[in-house]
Amino acid sequence: MDRDLSRLLTHIAGLVTRIRGELPIRRDPAATRNVYGEQQLELDVWMNDLFVEALKASKLVSQVASEEMGAVQEVGRGRFSVVLDPLDGSSNVKSNNIFGTIFGIFDGKRLPALGSDLFAAGYLIYGPATTFVYATARGVHEFVQGEGSRPEEFFLIEEGLRLPAKGKLYGIGGHRDRWIPEVQAYVGELERELMNLRYGGSFVGDFNQILHYGGF
Repeated sequence: MDRDLSRLLTHIAGLVTRIRGELPIRRDPAATRNVYGEQQLELDVWMNDLFVEALKASKLVSQVASEEMGAVQEVGRGRFSVVLDPLDGSSNVKSNNIFGTIFGIFDGKRLPALGSDLFAAGYLIYGPATTFVYATARGVHEFVQGEGSRPEEFFLIEEGLRLPAKGKLYGIGGHRDRWIPEVQAYVGELERELMNLRYGGSFVGDFNQILHYGGF
């Protein structure tokens, strides 16, 4: 793997223990809203600040764009630009359902950038186990935090993950009455094929199930 990318991913993974320590005490709403007008939690704001400051401190990043910020932030002269949703599934925090962090990494690109120019991407899931999945041109790999006497370290559990050729899950959100006809027809076809809906209120949770079990 590219050495700088490895350092950046390690830097991101290194925030997890601190994040998990704050989860029980930052569940209340904040007095702010994000750029989409959504009510923020204390955890939204705190995690955004944590990631931005950590990426700046890494000296590997030049720009950061976040769902929680209204504009791209300049953080240095590093090689990478990073986009992120620090807390995906924030509505699940109160009910203790799955939520996580999503990030994308661009190499030498100014933001905004094309998705086709992504150098790497990944997500963290703060679930019963903390997992870290990242993807590069060389494949998709999954790590889990904690093993015996080394609870803060990440260990590889799945290498070269690929979507199963045939799956039985589909994930879709939103209100049926607002779907365009093409989406309604497509979902109807999936239901006739007896595929099972997975919608848990977070991209990370739904996508991780489909990555492992297959589907759409």
